[in-house]
Amino acid sequence: MLVLCGIVIILILGFIAFKKTVPIYTAVVIIPPIVGLIFGIEPHKLLSASVSGIDSMLSNMALLLFSIFFFAVIIKSGFFDGVLRAISPLFAKSPFMLMVGTVLITIFVAAGGSTIGSYIVVIMSMLPFYKKMGISACVLGLVVAAASSVGRIFPWTGRTVLLTSITGMDPGLLWSNSYGTLLLGFAGCALIIAFCLIWIRRHPQEPQAYDITAEQSVKKDARFWINAALYVLCCVCVLLADVPGYMVFLLFGIVALSVNCKNQQERKEVFSYAAGIAFPVCLMQIGVGVMLGVFNDCGIMDAMLKAVSGILPETMYRYLPLIFSGLSTVLLLGMPFQCL
Repeated sequence: MLVLCGIVIILILGFIAFKKTVPIYTAVVIIPPIVGLIFGIEPHKLLSASVSGIDSMLSNMALLLFSIFFFAVIIKSGFFDGVLRAISPLFAKSPFMLMVGTVLITIFVAAGGSTIGSYIVVIMSMLPFYKKMGISACVLGLVVAAASSVGRIFPWTGRTVLLTSITGMDPGLLWSNSYGTLLLGFAGCALIIAFCLIWIRRHPQEPQAYDITAEQSVKKDARFWINAALYVLCCVCVLLADVPGYMVFLLFGIVALSVNCKNQQERKEVFSYAAGIAFPVCLMQIGVGVMLGVFNDCGIMDAMLKAVSGILPETMYRYLPLIFSGLSTVLLLGMPFQCL
């Protein structure tokens, strides 16, 4: 019965995510308890499991919240725009160098934790160089998509925090065991670049005239260099310091806010920008906490694992990671990653 309950919850969430009828963070809060009640799980047990699941997500929610706060201050200060405009001309000497530079810049920006932000900032900054060299914008999109996946491996990014929330693993411990994944990501980027170079030679386009020097001018004042130091020190402290990551982001965020925001209006703009990103992310974390609490504390997860182990022969156990990764790749075509 519990196995069927878990399957029904997963199918309903997948259907809602695919149809986009309601926000997914609303569905993961409501659907597991309702389905649990229908299948006969006691209400007090569901309530206790939901509260326990949310409680287990609080530290990761704090990490997400304060990391978004810090990077919102840095982004609104124009630091990333300044860096890109300063260093992007260095890579615009050949298609190969341009794509390598795009990969490095995208990883640098994606480490800020915002996938959408990395796409917007990098593509807007690099598109003039691609057009001037006669390279399709599709190539730029493909390279940025591959490199942003590497940038999302850092322990404070949303997907990594969600992964650590589900598995119960410490983000720093996950990072220390992710060097192989990082190298694999760079290898994937290299393959994408090789494919794009072959495609460019077979499908050349006419270069377009762009006044890049005018667009890429940047003012490097004292605040720019202070932001650079804050960004580097914050990332180093999160990765190496033996203190909670959310404390590091909170302290550096307060310093960055004091440096970059001179009045109440500027602070309100930063808080509004950060809230727009953080609010749905934190709601998603609460929803995941409810779902995990119901699955773990009500015995649904154990029942489903026993069912899977009873179906598969023992010789197939070693291939389970490959099976689930392939299944997740297919499911990602139709639903957001949070459901997986």
